[in-house]
Amino acid sequence: KFNIDYDIFAGLETPGFIKILTKAELVLMTTTEDLQDPAPPDVLEVYQKAGVHFVGVGPLLDQTGALRAAVHKFETGVTSSSSADVLKQVREAKEAGRRVVYASMGTVLTGDSPDFGWTVKTQRAEGRRKGLTGKQLCQAAFGAVFDAFGENSPPSEAPLIVMSTGPQPDALENLEVPENAVCVPEVPQVDLLRCGVDVFLTHFGQNSFMESLSVGIPMVGCPGFADQPANAQKAQAMGVALQVDRPVPEDGEEPAAMQQYRKEV
Repeated sequence: KFNIDYDIFAGLETPGFIKILTKAELVLMTTTEDLQDPAPPDVLEVYQKAGVHFVGVGPLLDQTGALRAAVHKFETGVTSSSSADVLKQVREAKEAGRRVVYASMGTVLTGDSPDFGWTVKTQRAEGRRKGLTGKQLCQAAFGAVFDAFGENSPPSEAPLIVMSTGPQPDALENLEVPENAVCVPEVPQVDLLRCGVDVFLTHFGQNSFMESLSVGIPMVGCPGFADQPANAQKAQAMGVALQVDRPVPEDGEEPAAMQQYRKEV
């Protein structure tokens, strides 16, 4: 659709090596030196010969009110509620002494990526995909938040749930949304975290991980793929998070796996 043809797996013949990075002299990483994963010596040697320098710069924190590229949704037609309205509700909840629970499963799992997105399974076995789709994983996590913190009477005294569901129109399909939940396709995450969230359910993408650390918010990790499981393990080892591993059920066992995962979260 956008006339872009690039194989994201190109250059991965050596695990950990990304060929396109050799075209840059400086690579900025949204991590810190003590959190950076060690690279294999042979990979480092290739980068050094290419003159590539890696620098950890920590989280790239937006200025208040800044807009950022968000969803991985290739079709149009999804609109978002006012960010100002969501932030206002969060501030009012904090002033009233209510807890604020924030949940987001990121942009890729909830998007249209053909490799890791809403309708696909990421685990490959014997040349086929298996496990939960992005939708199944996210909905199980969303349901767990509703189970733990959802209340219908009176919502003004219950914790405020803010859920960034992503752009899919069926994000909350078959889920019962409690009255104390505000569910929107996207939120200004950095601004929201700065308001004082009490707990953050996250997929543990690198940006979400670092942004939450920067303001000292405890996390519950529901990692999906790539760096997310490693980030969740780091956070748990640091004592700032608990994680629940992504289940990989056999074909036909997905509904039972979703229910069990929802209970564990």
